[in-house]
Amino acid sequence: MKLRCRVFAFCCSLTLLFSCALAEEDDGSLVRITTGLPAAEAVEEELAAETDGDETPDAAAETAQPDEADAGAPAPSVTASPAAEETGERWADSQPFGIRHGPRDQKKVAVTMDDCYDRACIREIFDFCQELGVPMTFFPLGDQLKKKDAELWKAIAASNCEIGSHTNHHTNWQHMSYNGICIHLYRTQECLDEVLGYHYGMVSLRPPFGRYTNEKGTPLATAVKACTRYGYEHVVLWDVSQTNAELAKADVQNGSILLYHARAKDVKCLKTLIPWLIQEGYELVTVKDLLQLGEIEIGPEPYVHKKGE
Repeated sequence: MKLRCRVFAFCCSLTLLFSCALAEEDDGSLVRITTGLPAAEAVEEELAAETDGDETPDAAAETAQPDEADAGAPAPSVTASPAAEETGERWADSQPFGIRHGPRDQKKVAVTMDDCYDRACIREIFDFCQELGVPMTFFPLGDQLKKKDAELWKAIAASNCEIGSHTNHHTNWQHMSYNGICIHLYRTQECLDEVLGYHYGMVSLRPPFGRYTNEKGTPLATAVKACTRYGYEHVVLWDVSQTNAELAKADVQNGSILLYHARAKDVKCLKTLIPWLIQEGYELVTVKDLLQLGEIEIGPEPYVHKKGE
């Protein structure tokens, strides 16, 4: 009897240790909370296993700047948009590292969807937007880009919509090293290209939870350096995130970036909000077009990160 009790207690402990749940964060995203290994420690284990030790996750990395020797894996090239070719300067060039909205003097908005856990919700809102002839920008996590969903992501990539990076896992950059952020950036590009079967060079990036600064509100040097290394000049935030359509209408203005997630309540809100935006004369565009981040490079060969680069 004592032996059975001990075995039972041991099994219960293992179940508790590795059990996972979903929690809603302040940006409305659903994240997996694991009662075992903390996310930051897991990233460091991943770092130790897959990097060459050419960068150190310490205070030196916080102030270091990228140089030719530290260029890293080839990043997707950015081609200037038509508007940029005319003026010689893109709107984003005059903005800070973190951009919360687009130009306020143009009646344009960008609707975005993060995480992309629920494929049915992604399909529903994508089809809805296609029926209306308007684009969206999807920010999937790399670990949510599955081969079984290749048909869906290929349809999105081939449409007037945009796919941006939300990094590989939903891990707070404030708890990560420079190398850890790099891993999440290049893995997301690898995951997308593997699903599509070709290279789709993402130009828009949204950090998990929208967090990219230190306690003083200054952009993390590790984040800026990692983003620059992989071709991202800015991180994309938002200024509207209400899932109540009436409240969202009150918040929308020229240049707004609207944040939603692949959840039933968000899809319901968007099915009311998007027709209203069109009726009010707003032009719905992608994030890259709203912020003039550049054009997406398409290539025949999927991107594969080379160890040691």
